[in-house]
Amino acid sequence: MMTSPLKGILDSVSRGSPVLSPRKMEIAPLVLAEYKTRMPSAASTLMEPERIVPTRILDAPGLEDDYYLNLLSWSAEGLLAVGLGCKVHVWDAHTGKARCVALLRDKVTSVAWSPDGLLAIGSRTGSVELLDGTSGKRTPLTCHSARVGVLAWQGSLLTSGSRDRTLLHHDLRRRPAQRICEAHEQEICGLQWDRCGRLASGGNDNAICIWDARMNTPLQRWMEHTAAVKALAWSPTRSGVLASGGGTADRCIRLWSLHSGLLSTHKTASQVCALAWSGDELCSTHGFSEHLCLRWDASMHTTAVMRGHSQRVLYMAAAPDGVSVATGSADETIRIWPVFTPRTKRCDLIDSVDFR
Repeated sequence: MMTSPLKGILDSVSRGSPVLSPRKMEIAPLVLAEYKTRMPSAASTLMEPERIVPTRILDAPGLEDDYYLNLLSWSAEGLLAVGLGCKVHVWDAHTGKARCVALLRDKVTSVAWSPDGLLAIGSRTGSVELLDGTSGKRTPLTCHSARVGVLAWQGSLLTSGSRDRTLLHHDLRRRPAQRICEAHEQEICGLQWDRCGRLASGGNDNAICIWDARMNTPLQRWMEHTAAVKALAWSPTRSGVLASGGGTADRCIRLWSLHSGLLSTHKTASQVCALAWSGDELCSTHGFSEHLCLRWDASMHTTAVMRGHSQRVLYMAAAPDGVSVATGSADETIRIWPVFTPRTKRCDLIDSVDFR
C-alpha cells in the first residue's frame, strides 16, 4: 500500500476531537508559535474582524506553487483529494486517515470530485482520467494538447480547461461524446458551473466567459479584470450572480450579474487565488503579498481574517458541511478552517445537462 504524506503531521495531533469541530486550536506543537506571533490586521471600519484559527493542519510536501492549477477537491462524503507531484492522495475528514489513490506518469495539475463519487484527474501532459472512489477503477478520457489546470462537474458532465486554450465537455452518459469550445486567448485556469446549467470560465487573458451548456460560443465575455482570472464562484442565494478574483496586477474581487454585467468591485491587498460561497458569506484566499484568507458578508464587508500560511494560499475546497474549508499553500501545508456560519444545507447543482 502506498503511504500518504497527509498523515505526517496528523500523527502528532490530538485524535479525540471531530475534524470539523468548533473554533478550537488542534495542531502540533511545532507550529503553535506561529499563532502567538501573528496578529490579524483590521480590515473593517465597523469592527475588528473575527480571528479564525485552523482546526487541523496537514503536511503536504511537494504541493505545487503554481497559480494556474487546482489541486484540492472535497467530496460529498468528506474525502479531500490532493494532487501532490505525480500522486493523488485522499484524506478522510471523518477518520483522519490518508492514503494514496493514484500514481500518474506525470504531474497532477487538477482534481475534482463529481457529485456521485468519481474523481477526475488532470495532468501536465494534457490527459484527463476518472477514478472510481469505491472500486479504484481508472478510466482515461480524451486528452488536451497541454496541461489541464482546471476541472468542473455538472451532474454527469465533466468540463476540463487547459493551457491549449480550449474547453472539453465530456458527457459520461454518451461516451465518448465530447464537445470542444474555444474563446480564451491564453491558458484557462478557472471553471465553475451554476445550478442552472451555465458555465463561467476564467483565463490568463484576463477574460471571463459565460457559456450555455448547449452552445459552442460564449453568451458573454467580461474583460474588466487586469490580470488572470482563476477564482470564480456562483452565489447559491442570488441567481445569476458570480464572484470573480483577479491575479497580482488586479487584486480585486468583482461581483457580476448575468442580466446587468458588473455589479461592484472590491479592492484587496493581494492576488486573489480562490473563492467559495456558503449562503451569503464569501471566503477568499490570497497570494502576494498577504498570504491570508478573508470572509466577507453579503455587503462585502470583511468579517473574519485567517492567518497562518507563510506563502501564497493558492487552493481552496469547501467541505460538505457548509462550514469549513480546506486551504492549500506553497508553504506545503493544508489547513482546515471553520469559516462559515452554520446554515441549512442546500444543493448548488442540477442533476444533469442535456445537450440535445
